Parts: sequence; structure tokens; C-alpha cells
Amino acid sequence: MPKDDFLIQCRQAYQLGITPAMHKAKETDIYQAILKTAKSYFIQYLEEEFYLYAQEGQYLIQLWVAHMLLEFGNPSQKLAAKLLAIIKSYSSDYSASGYTLNPAVAQQETEWLHNYLK
Repeated sequence: MPKDDFLIQCRQAYQLGITPAMHKAKETDIYQAILKTAKSYFIQYLEEEFYLYAQEGQYLIQLWVAHMLLEFGNPSQKLAAKLLAIIKSYSSDYSASGYTLNPAVAQQETEWLHNYLK
């Protein structure tokens, strides 16, 4: 698996306006491509290596990493806490301080967190 596949796929999703927590995202081809790439790491137990993509700050890559690992990977408890912190940083609660530039993403992440944590 080429190392830049995931980055390119996240950029494509960003350009298409598809975010990991948006309604019907899972039905899109780009979401499925991102998921396939993520799972190629997970089946090899490379969750920590996959997490390194979270160092990228553009195209919502951090958010994609967090969602893929939490929903489809098997992160350690310590890593899961980091992933939830990433998602919280994009949520409405955090964006009230002006951090998130896209209110729709903030709302999607808030809803996702609510469903994930219950």
C-alpha cells in the first residue's frame, strides 16, 4: 500500500465536501476507499502507524484518522483517548471558542460524539 494513498483520498473527500461524520458519507465511493486503506493497516495490527497520519493538519486528515481507528480499528485505551480528543476538538463545544472553521463539521462531530459515547 503506497503511503500517500490515505492522504490523497482524504484530500479528495475534502474537495468533494465529504466528511467522516456526515450523513450518508459511508455510502460514497471515497469513504469506502478511505476505509479500505485504513483496514489494510488494521488487519496488520498497525494502528499506531496509521495514527501517525494524524500529524497532518489539512484536509481533515486528523478527523479521518480518528474516525477510522475508533470505528473500525482496535486502538489501545490510551490511543482511543487521543482520538476522542481529536474529534472533540472539531465538535461544536470546542468550536464555540472559534477553533473550527466549518460549523457543519462541528455539528456533525457533536452528533457523532453523542451517539458514540452513549
